[in-house]
Amino acid sequence: MRRTEAARTIACSALTLALVGCSGGDPSSSPAPSSSPSGETSTTDTVVREDTVVEPAWTTKLDVIGQPEVEDGVALVLAKAPERAIQVVALDAATGERLWSRPWSPGGVPTGYGLEPVVARSQTDRAVTVLSVPPRDLSATSPEMWRLPLAVVDLRTGEEVARSEPVELLTPPSSCDDEVDVCFDTYSRDGGQRLDLDTGRVAPDPAGTPAGARGIGSAGLFATSDRPGEEVGVARDGRVLWSTPIARLMGESVTSDTGWTIEHDPASDRYIGWMRAAIPVDQRERAQAGRPFHYDAAILRLVAFNGADGTVLWRRDGAEHTCLGMETDTPTVRCVWTGTAFYDAKGVLTDLRGGSGVVEGFDPENGETTWSVKIAAEALQDVFDDRGQKVAGDDTVLVTTEDGPLVVDIATGATGPAEEDAVFTCTGDAVSFDYAMPFFLDGDPLHRRYGGRLYRPCGADGSERQSYTEAAVRDSGQDAGDGVHVLAGDGSLSGFDLGG
Repeated sequence: MRRTEAARTIACSALTLALVGCSGGDPSSSPAPSSSPSGETSTTDTVVREDTVVEPAWTTKLDVIGQPEVEDGVALVLAKAPERAIQVVALDAATGERLWSRPWSPGGVPTGYGLEPVVARSQTDRAVTVLSVPPRDLSATSPEMWRLPLAVVDLRTGEEVARSEPVELLTPPSSCDDEVDVCFDTYSRDGGQRLDLDTGRVAPDPAGTPAGARGIGSAGLFATSDRPGEEVGVARDGRVLWSTPIARLMGESVTSDTGWTIEHDPASDRYIGWMRAAIPVDQRERAQAGRPFHYDAAILRLVAFNGADGTVLWRRDGAEHTCLGMETDTPTVRCVWTGTAFYDAKGVLTDLRGGSGVVEGFDPENGETTWSVKIAAEALQDVFDDRGQKVAGDDTVLVTTEDGPLVVDIATGATGPAEEDAVFTCTGDAVSFDYAMPFFLDGDPLHRRYGGRLYRPCGADGSERQSYTEAAVRDSGQDAGDGVHVLAGDGSLSGFDLGG
């Protein structure tokens, strides 16, 4: 299961969602077309997984905060360091040999973003990583505390190739749309910026985000900073192709401030992704006061639209495409929810009352449902809240149904029971930790930061397994080439050699 690089995701908890200062009110129905679920798919016994047990070729103890990025045979991962700091560590993906490590900083990126390393290629085809250089004293605070230089570091040697002027990041650096250099947005809101990875020079990206906006996806997708009046649009080749009020694209009361995951398919120039509508004002006020709150699951909005002109192709309220561990830049599976989500005073989901959940295959062109499988009642809360998910792979998805766990073929909807001894990859909650330097929100210092998710081998019911199988490693490991896959678990990073 590859992790998509086509979209930036904000990791927002339900409580964070409630605290966002955007327009309230119940989500209204969308006038755009949406499909209705078709009948249940038939059960078969033809969904096969490779169940050969495999042991890691190497394992390194490391307090990782998420999964690695892999390039040119190097696995790059973020890990906790003493004194509430973060370090970036590079290892040889084939042998596990530690190549180098450096102090790492999130820069000025808001706390809602999940932190992860970036790998990119320079104009001279050098594989590098880019990081904000943390100050020597992480306890110091000042108005300029997040204005930090960016260091360009050779991926294999750890040598610093170049260093930029200080910048205050608004979005994490990521590969530019032309897959050369890295691009990002800054708090100055003066448009997308490009870092030349050979020289360290920062300059406006001629194809990047326009002034007063931030990038929310690849191929020029942006959202403006106007509140109210937020717009979404696409800028390419130095000009804005189109821009439209976010309500026309995503539905009433929706804002990018509550998070997003939007994928882009270059072949069709089609975007598919979700955002959320704001929860009602009274419920947001309850959350802000530290009291239980609730909202309608229909606040999720899954939309497909044309990249060339912004035409909405279809919309599905109450739906998302990143459930059940699914991550791809050409989504064809979604979860569709009904009911009311109830949270306690700490923002923890306690009930999906009157709710139901269905996993659907869909045609990305028109949104029509191609197959559907109903989620068991006892699994609804975990799937809706993305807790303890079991990754099944690029070709299959694992769904807990009233008849037990079923492996579903994504292309056809054919299902088969998960074998008793089958091994999958279970994910935990996003890693959270306190970083020494606070991020100030409305004058309040926030130290809590979030990484990615860690993996462990498990059965279809979530029970512990001692070893991975080849199928489970291929499902979740980062492919380093020559049959090598790398993945991170609790306190360790491991490499598996599955053969060429």
